[in-house]
Amino acid sequence: MGEWVNKKLSQITEIVGGYAFKGKHFGDAGVPVVKIKDINPPFINLKTVMRVDIDAHYASKNLDRYKIKKGDYLLAMTGATIGKLGVLTDDAIAYVNQRVALFRPKNGFSKQYVYYVMAQPNFQDFILNNVDSESAQANISAGSIGVFDFAIPTDEDEQKAIAGVLSSLDDKIDLLHRQNKTLEALAETLFRQWFIDEVEDDWETVRLEEYVIVHRGLSYKGAGLASEGNGIPMHNLNSVLEGGEYKYSGIKFYIGKYKDRHKISEGDIIVTNTEQGHDLLLIGYPARIPKYYGTTGIFSQHLYKLEIKELLSNEFLYFLLKSHGVRQQITGATIGN
Repeated sequence: MGEWVNKKLSQITEIVGGYAFKGKHFGDAGVPVVKIKDINPPFINLKTVMRVDIDAHYASKNLDRYKIKKGDYLLAMTGATIGKLGVLTDDAIAYVNQRVALFRPKNGFSKQYVYYVMAQPNFQDFILNNVDSESAQANISAGSIGVFDFAIPTDEDEQKAIAGVLSSLDDKIDLLHRQNKTLEALAETLFRQWFIDEVEDDWETVRLEEYVIVHRGLSYKGAGLASEGNGIPMHNLNSVLEGGEYKYSGIKFYIGKYKDRHKISEGDIIVTNTEQGHDLLLIGYPARIPKYYGTTGIFSQHLYKLEIKELLSNEFLYFLLKSHGVRQQITGATIGN
C-alpha cells in the first residue's frame, strides 16, 4: 500500500455550481437540465428531467462549464434533499441547473474514488453540520463544501483499484434491486388479474376510508436532524421511489421531539402526499417500511401512514394503491394538477 495524505475537497476537484436557467424556458423540448429534484441517489435519470432549448434562449452564452456527461456526479446544495449525490448513467449530454454542484477532479485524482468518498456517511454529516443557518431553507455553498477533509492515496492507480472494488459491489446491489423489481412487477400482474380484470359482478364497491385510517407525519425543523446512526430513523418524502417502493438512500435521523402518533414500524405502509415535480410520478405512491432500520421509526409530514382497521392485508392494500384505477383517482384529486 502506498502513501496516503489528507486533502481538502477543493484541493483535488473543481466544484461548479449550476447555471441559473429561467423557469419560463423549461419544457419538453431541448437539452436535459438537471435540477435538485432529479438527484435520486445513487443515480440521475434523464428520462424524467425537464429540458431547455439552449440554441433558442442561450445562444449568446458560453455554457460549456455547466455541461455534464456519463459518469459525472452531482450534489444537491439546498432544500430537503441537501447533500444527496447522484451519478449520471445516461450516455447523453445535459446541463446543471442552479443549486446543483458538479465535481470535476483535477489531474492525478480518480473521479470514482472522490465520488465514493462523498457517498460516505461522514460527508453527509459534514453537509448537515455546515448548512447556512441564515437561509429560509437548508443551503450550503461550494466554498463550504470545499473545506471537507479526507484521506486519499497519492497513487492514482491505487485510488482506481479501491473505487473499482466499490463499483463492483454497487453493480451487485443494482442487480438485486432489478431482480426485486421483476418480482414486484409479477406480483402486480397477478393482483390486477385476480382483483381487477376478473372481478365478479356481485363484488361490492366500497370507500377506502371504511377500512383504513390515515395518519399524517411529523412536521419537523432542520435543527432536529442528526448524523446517521444518531437519533431515530425518520422516513420522509425521499424514502419513496417514483412509481412506488421504498428508497433506502433517502433515510434521515432525528433527535427532536415527536409524539406516539408519529411512530412507524416494520411493514407499515406509507404514502406520499407531496409532489417534487409536475409529472405526478411521486404523489400518492406507496412504500412498505423495511426491517433494515429496526422495529421503530418515525415519519415526516410529507407522508401518510395507513392503518388498516379490518379485513385488508398490507400486501393487498399496497398493490391496490399502485393499481391504475386508484392512480387515476389520486391524480384527479391532486391540488394544482
